Amino acid sequence: MSDWLVVLDPITGLISRTDTSLAIINQARAHGITVHTATIEQLFFETHAAVIATDDSGKQQIRPLADYALILMRKEPPYDLAFHYATHLLSLSGTLVINSPSSLRDFNEKLIALPFIEYMPPTLVSSDPELIGEFLTRYGTGVIKSLDSFQGKSVQKIAPSDHAMVTAYTREGKQPVMVQKFIEDVIEDMVSAGEIEAGESFEDDVDVDVDVDGEIEVEDDEMTSVDVAEAKEDIDEGKEEPPEEEEEFKIPDIPIDVEKEED
Repeated sequence: MSDWLVVLDPITGLISRTDTSLAIINQARAHGITVHTATIEQLFFETHAAVIATDDSGKQQIRPLADYALILMRKEPPYDLAFHYATHLLSLSGTLVINSPSSLRDFNEKLIALPFIEYMPPTLVSSDPELIGEFLTRYGTGVIKSLDSFQGKSVQKIAPSDHAMVTAYTREGKQPVMVQKFIEDVIEDMVSAGEIEAGESFEDDVDVDVDVDGEIEVEDDEMTSVDVAEAKEDIDEGKEEPPEEEEEFKIPDIPIDVEKEED
């Protein structure tokens, strides 16, 4: 079989302008590859690793994971227990999985940076509220981050007096977090570059359809902070405003024949 399986977040939450998983799916289908999709909740094991997969027409079917020539693990964090167990099921697939399930288990998005501590602001990883309090007192103001989140989510500026926030983030001292010294220049640079808008947040209302050709179409009603940054760059460079109709997001053609290595 030359079919592909893409394991990803629910398609209703994806944005076509920025989501590369949708681009990969559409490009693969354009090259004649059969691509099925599934969420991690649709992975299961009964005598073998399998999945409740959805095809390009929206029809679901149960397939052994070994039936696929390639499995793309595109689920976004948080890396919680559901994500962790999904990597174990994918490890039992008997086929090529990208990204490697073992690598996803071994390399946390926050902790992977610790070997490069000399290039980072002062950093503490701990679940102990007392250690965190001492760290914040030493540096005045800090930033607290959940270890299982991503894209700037679950990140808060924190003062030494914010004991309730420390308690909440560490779940009363039971879950480790990352705390770093707050550096004002980073925020100022991001605001001036248009990457964030001071005091303003952006939310996405997303509508998704799968057309008769299996192409995934997503319409978002509001701009994200990424869109704002890109629009600001265009204005600064004197470019004309983009047309109202959104241009289809494409990736370059790449070789699509995947051969599984012999054991």
